[in-house]
Amino acid sequence: NIQNNSNHLLQKYNEMVLEICEGQALDKQFEGEDKLNLDDYIEMVKKKTGALLGACLSLPALIANERIEKINQLYETGKSLGVGFQIHDDIFEIFGNEDVIGKSLGSDISSNKKTAISIVAKEKNKVKWNKLTHQFDGKDLNKIRKFLITNNVKTEVESIADSYFTDAFNSLKNLHLGNYNELYNFFKMIQERSY
Repeated sequence: NIQNNSNHLLQKYNEMVLEICEGQALDKQFEGEDKLNLDDYIEMVKKKTGALLGACLSLPALIANERIEKINQLYETGKSLGVGFQIHDDIFEIFGNEDVIGKSLGSDISSNKKTAISIVAKEKNKVKWNKLTHQFDGKDLNKIRKFLITNNVKTEVESIADSYFTDAFNSLKNLHLGNYNELYNFFKMIQERSY
């Protein structure tokens, strides 16, 4: 029934938009919080970036009248992809090229934005991280980069991102949408962005 399908589509779309808004609100709320752990951050990212990519993957399946299990699986796949994407962005924001990422490097640090990098860095050495971020002049990232590399923060955060990309690829296989199709190529393009 076309009417029922349209109603279901609108309902799902509204739920996803609400989740994205919740994620954005949490992102702003977290800027003022000091005691934030990685699980909190990842849940926020799943609601924000993850829900957006989840909608992109699952709404077409809903329009095509796929099984609800497949629609839900695609939504969760998008959430995993979104977490990997966002954590890569956190890394790019410090180790990237301004011309490539399209914003000034270190702006997350200047605005006290909570990222996977800042959370893991605080877990490693809160006193040193706070000192480095308070001394940051908005331009010279050398000391911050050195701290993140020597304390294995960069490696650890890259590994977390990779685990979410792996989840997304495994989900594609479970959905019989394995290697070398357009969706797989899209996932690879996101994962292999350079900085």
